[in-house]
Amino acid sequence: MADVQSEPTTTRWGDRVGRRRDILRAAGDLLEREGYDRMNVRAIAQSAGVSPATLYAYFPNKGEIFATLMVQRFSDLRLALDQLAPDALRSVEALIVRLMPELVDLYRHFGRHIHEWTRGEVERSPTVASTKQAFVDATTSLERALRTAASNEGIELDRGPTVMPFVWSTLFGIADHHGTNMPGTLGYKRDELTRYAARALQRGLEPRAEEKT
Repeated sequence: MADVQSEPTTTRWGDRVGRRRDILRAAGDLLEREGYDRMNVRAIAQSAGVSPATLYAYFPNKGEIFATLMVQRFSDLRLALDQLAPDALRSVEALIVRLMPELVDLYRHFGRHIHEWTRGEVERSPTVASTKQAFVDATTSLERALRTAASNEGIELDRGPTVMPFVWSTLFGIADHHGTNMPGTLGYKRDELTRYAARALQRGLEPRAEEKT
C-alpha cells in the first residue's frame, strides 16, 4: 500500500466505493503519523472529508478500520511473495533482502500495533476473521518462499510449529530497528544488518544434528 497523503476528497456523493476508499486512505495516513492510540474516528472523518456519522455508516469503530487496513497490507504482502522472481529465491539471504523493504514499510505504518486485531475492541469486529486469514495466508506464502530459497541452496529447514513465529519475530525486529537511528549511532549500514540477520535466520532454522537422526 503506497504512502497516504491527506488531501481534500473529490469523491462524488453516492459513490460508496470511493467514499470507503477515502476513509481508509485517511486512516492509513493518520495511523502512520499519529499511531493507533491517537487515531480516532473524528480525526479520520475530518481527514477523509466526511462527517463522523457518515464514517459510522461504513465502519462501526476504529478497530474495524484498522483490521481492514491490515487485511489489505497482508494481502499485498502475500501477493508480492507469490510473484517473486526466481532471482529473489536463489537463497534465503536474497529473499530476505528482497522482502525487507515491504516489511519496513508495513512496520512503519503499523508498528507495535501490528497485532492489535487479536485483542480488545477489534476482537469483536466482523472483519477480524478476514484479518486472521490474511495473516495466515501471508505466513503460508512466506514459509513457502523460505523453503524454496533454502532448497535452492541445498538446505532443509526445520518444520517445527515455532518456525514461522520465530521468522516473523526476527523480521519485524529488524524492520523496527531499521526505523531507528541505531545504524548511525553504531556505525553500520542497514543493508549489512539485513544480510547478517538473513544468514543468522537461516542457521537458526536448520534442524539440529540430533533432530536429523
